[in-house]
Amino acid sequence: MSCVQYEDLPEADLVNMCKEGDSLAFNEIVSRNRETLFNYILNKTKDSSTADDILQITLIKAWNSVHKFEGRARILSWLTKIAFNAYYDYYKKKKKEISLDEALSNAPNSAKQYSPSNEVKLNLVTEDAFRESKIKDLNKKIKLAFDSLSKEHKEVLELRELYGLDCKQISEKINCPYPTVCTRLFYARKKAKSFLKNLLKNE
Repeated sequence: MSCVQYEDLPEADLVNMCKEGDSLAFNEIVSRNRETLFNYILNKTKDSSTADDILQITLIKAWNSVHKFEGRARILSWLTKIAFNAYYDYYKKKKKEISLDEALSNAPNSAKQYSPSNEVKLNLVTEDAFRESKIKDLNKKIKLAFDSLSKEHKEVLELRELYGLDCKQISEKINCPYPTVCTRLFYARKKAKSFLKNLLKNE
């Protein structure tokens, strides 16, 4: 059985293969259009990290809806439309969310809202000690959220958040297809955020 040379296939054939669930065909489509898509998003966000995040969302949405692509336009035009919608939704959602960094930076302010019921508590728990305990508690919860992830999800999330690598760099470092890295990072963040939200809700 001959090996398929995806890089030699025309766009229409790759799209049809994607519709049949061929992820390698999708990888080839991404390879051909990633740079153009990234630059399009970067031109709007003016921030490479944010652009990379939105590109992840774009590719996941594209893979999940490729069966709807009718072929009336180039695949890049279709991907660009998805990227625009992802960009719009990203900033719309961003306004409603409190990021992990904001949660950490706001943790000390909880001390200002702390109202001891009597003077004894003021002597036992200083404002600085209370602030420090809140930060430590939040850090523990963040670690629990991270530990709840699978090995693959931990790997990409650590490389992204701790070492600052973008999806392309992560893809090259762990020798994993770019779209796969994007998908893993998207769901790693989603699961960690959901886990952390539930922990904070149950306090």
